[in-house]
Amino acid sequence: WAWRLAEALRTAYGHEVFNVSRSGANTAVTKERFAEVVSPLKPDVVIIALSLGNEGLAHCPPGERRAAQHRFETGLLDLVRMVVAIDSVPMLGGVYPNNDFNAETYGMLKETARTMSTWGLPVFNWLPALDDGHGHWKEGTWFDHAHPNTEGQRLMFESIDLALFDDMGAADVPVLIRRRSSLKEFDEMRRRTSYSSVDQVVQASQEEEARAQVIARPAFDDGNGFSIVLCRGAVSIRNKTRHEYIVSADWKELSDALAASGLTPGSYVSDDCPVGAGRTF
Repeated sequence: WAWRLAEALRTAYGHEVFNVSRSGANTAVTKERFAEVVSPLKPDVVIIALSLGNEGLAHCPPGERRAAQHRFETGLLDLVRMVVAIDSVPMLGGVYPNNDFNAETYGMLKETARTMSTWGLPVFNWLPALDDGHGHWKEGTWFDHAHPNTEGQRLMFESIDLALFDDMGAADVPVLIRRRSSLKEFDEMRRRTSYSSVDQVVQASQEEEARAQVIARPAFDDGNGFSIVLCRGAVSIRNKTRHEYIVSADWKELSDALAASGLTPGSYVSDDCPVGAGRTF
């Protein structure tokens, strides 16, 4: 979608687009890179398009899901403030599916979409074009569990209102954003997050879990798109290729890598699958 948008904006308005995104980045990584890769460009507009999946929502333990959602939303607001600080206009990429979402995380995905719509910023509303009604990609729109294919990218691009980028100001861009709000004005605006309505006792407990959280780390990567990621005992097998892999103890390189990672030998069964459909590793 980003390439299609760049071409459309160049053709329609003569705008130049610099794509400095990093695959797999979460809000924390993006904030760390901002001063180095965004600020020097002195952009008129900055599009912040990140994923709840990369924040850990799809694979973290159930007790940490709300904390992951909170990190995503507050991280986006931090980035919006950073954009305003360099006198640029912030726009947000909306949330999108992940084939590893379940009923609970799908509900949180939609909740975050509703929350972002209250922030008074332009948001690219991708979910209606991509969502199969269960938080998964519509048939024919996904490359792997977390990413769209060419058709999905096309649908994402077509969901963007190009009039937002019209220098003539025909688009419905909030006045505060159009005139590059001061930080004081921005800070005075009420920015609600989904987390703000959580019971305070539950919130304190989840904050403690977040502080104790061990960041997801790769245990194995074959360099071709197949990897295994660990996060507090949870195992995520990610295959970004079109090939099938057989995971077994006979794969010595994989076995050695998992042993070196500290993973306890045994069977791991997904508790997000229906009874009888669990995946055993």
